[in-house]
Amino acid sequence: MVATRVYIQSLRKQARMTINGELEAIILAEYGSEPTPYTFSAQDLYEQIRKLVYNYNTYYFPDPF
Repeated sequence: MVATRVYIQSLRKQARMTINGELEAIILAEYGSEPTPYTFSAQDLYEQIRKLVYNYNTYYFPDPF
């Protein structure tokens, strides 16, 4: 399984992830193709993207409190 624009859009809606255009480009570059000879499972892909989104949003949009 690979990340596509449709998959990222579903994460925005169903998982309520904040993914801007720059982060979408990073996700597609990193997870847009299978790592030969391995494959991503749906759970692997979701968890890796979840961690990436959390770290990105924490770094670029820190909590003001």
